[in-house]
Amino acid sequence: VDYGDSILDIGCNSGYNLNLFYNKGFHNLYGIEPQKSAVEFIKKNRGYINITEGFFEGSNSGISFDCLTFIGSIDRIPYSSRLFDTINNYAKKYVFISTGEFVENFPRDWHFEMARIGFICIEKVTTIEENSKIKHFNGGCEVDWEKVGSHFMFARI
Repeated sequence: VDYGDSILDIGCNSGYNLNLFYNKGFHNLYGIEPQKSAVEFIKKNRGYINITEGFFEGSNSGISFDCLTFIGSIDRIPYSSRLFDTINNYAKKYVFISTGEFVENFPRDWHFEMARIGFICIEKVTTIEENSKIKHFNGGCEVDWEKVGSHFMFARI
């Protein structure tokens, strides 16, 4: 992602992740958040984030961003919302998805669904939390599966 690219964080809550982007030099930042108090927090404390109160939906299909991020939020969006069609309408270059590996509310085949709309997975990292630290996870049976997460970066082909 280039510094001038637009980044939209879906379900951005207080804007924490967008703040990390801002601190790294990214300034074309947008968020969608349904929680009114989180939107008010962003407006008061993080005025550099262009925030919209609401849900990720296809009704704004004329809007597009270079990179979409779903950090712990995509698991809450049901298929019935036409999730992947909406992603296709919004995303120009990249989609970053961070999700629990085995605790999803709506299990999906990310690779198939994203390929269907013209994206390919360019990186997948699986992590586990142990002793309050995140580290790469390479498999094994002696783990708390709720602490395993996967992070995917998809690029438009």
